[in-house]
Amino acid sequence: NEQRALVDLGVAGELSTDAADSVFVTVQNLGGDKLDFWTRRTLFHACGIATTAAHCRTRVTIANRAPRGLPDYVVQTDKPSYALYRGYLEFYVPAGASVTGAALNGEEATVFRETEDGRTSLGMYFHLPRAEDLNAEVSYELPLDGSYSLDLTPQPLAHDAQVRVRLDPPDDWAVAGAQPGST
Repeated sequence: NEQRALVDLGVAGELSTDAADSVFVTVQNLGGDKLDFWTRRTLFHACGIATTAAHCRTRVTIANRAPRGLPDYVVQTDKPSYALYRGYLEFYVPAGASVTGAALNGEEATVFRETEDGRTSLGMYFHLPRAEDLNAEVSYELPLDGSYSLDLTPQPLAHDAQVRVRLDPPDDWAVAGAQPGST
């Protein structure tokens, strides 16, 4: 009964979506540590939308805000530097999207592609020292059939990510939800 209620509310945690576009960004902690609690994320998704295609980019900033003085079992002191966060970042884009770029801290990134539940996962490894920020971005073109919809899927985190979305649809389109040009 509980699962049915979650499904009915649309919060059952499924990855699949019927939306034309989707924003889903995940991080797997590869460091064997407890540093996730001190990371903060900000997501930005922007799309210029035309009748037949959307040109989109998703950017994530991850900040490592681990304080000094954490116990060894939290930071795993065998690392090259104190509280170094090691991770694998994945951007999920619609399977029909053509990826036009991927960058990590402003430089072209090596991306590992996989297909999962109707989306293409674009993964990249990263290291994030304590008190630093990481910026990663993917851009893509998405064919459209005369309409556009967007689904935002959060990754459960100790601290919710900040999310901004900017959509620029054609002037003659009817828009439901946020107003055109707003973020």
